[in-house]
Amino acid sequence: MRVVREDPKRRGLLFAGTETGVHVSFDAGGPWRTLQRNLPAVPVTDLVVKNDDVVLATQGRSFWILDDIAPLRQLAPDVAGAGNHLFEPSAAYRFGGPEGRGAVGKNPPCGARFYYLLKEAPKDGEEVKLEILDEKGALVRAFTSKEPKKAEAKGGDEEDDSGKDAPKPIPAKAGLNTFAWDLGTPPASRFEGMILWGGETDGPRAEPGHYQVRLSARSTPLTRPFDLGKDPRLATTDEEFAKQFALLKLTGVEEALYQTKNRSSQDPLNFPIRLNHKLAALASTVASADAAPTAQSYEVYRDIAARLDAELARFDRRLSDDVSAFNRLVREKEVPAVRLPQP
Repeated sequence: MRVVREDPKRRGLLFAGTETGVHVSFDAGGPWRTLQRNLPAVPVTDLVVKNDDVVLATQGRSFWILDDIAPLRQLAPDVAGAGNHLFEPSAAYRFGGPEGRGAVGKNPPCGARFYYLLKEAPKDGEEVKLEILDEKGALVRAFTSKEPKKAEAKGGDEEDDSGKDAPKPIPAKAGLNTFAWDLGTPPASRFEGMILWGGETDGPRAEPGHYQVRLSARSTPLTRPFDLGKDPRLATTDEEFAKQFALLKLTGVEEALYQTKNRSSQDPLNFPIRLNHKLAALASTVASADAAPTAQSYEVYRDIAARLDAELARFDRRLSDDVSAFNRLVREKEVPAVRLPQP
């Protein structure tokens, strides 16, 4: 035995470094269990519990870190032997980066990480759902264990890229599962043939604050709270995060122009049509006969055009306000202008 440390948050949770690896005890040194994971057989000369991680110093294998020991802190006989269980998540932070470089090492996934126990895997037709809710219970993002549906190909060898922006299915095997939310909100709606250079349709990242995660899997849904904090190195205020989120999402304008809930040709039966649909329907009516448009067609057009202009003006005002605020900040900070080279 080289070193023994107690978890500062759970009394009796011990970690031990030995001549051949690392072990854990949940009852102050009673039975010891291996915690080797992907650590080779190597002497562990020292270890420390830092925040929610266990950091090992080894002899000849550099450092090894077990990220996020929240499940170990909450594990108990009644949890392991019960049915489905959702562990309370550790606090998450808004910063990102690559998972690692080759064999140098792998960082933990960015965002909020969730652990859940499933008594059994879902059967055919069943699904496991993870839903992210804000502090008041409003839905922020939803994930499912089901594969995203693909629309039927339109014929020929045309590639069907429907569903490519859908999130990957969450794991749902019997036993312990883990899933990392990258803090992204639902993306903007795409359309066939959309090409963007230097742009994206990803939804903005969630603002720092209090959130909940809900697990639904054949039984009573389980909900746990968690906090999302900002990068501690930043001085950005909550108000500034809110402004960034408001400019990036523009949900009100988007949903007034297009019914974003439509996913199939039959969905307009369930969700009311928006301005673009009404304008398209008017065009179809006007083109239905070789005759001059009726007075009613002109009246409907003026109504739709006015409402479209109002939404575009709303977008322009919001954009103008944020750009003006940015320009004022640049002037206040005396940021020098940089002329970019011409291509």
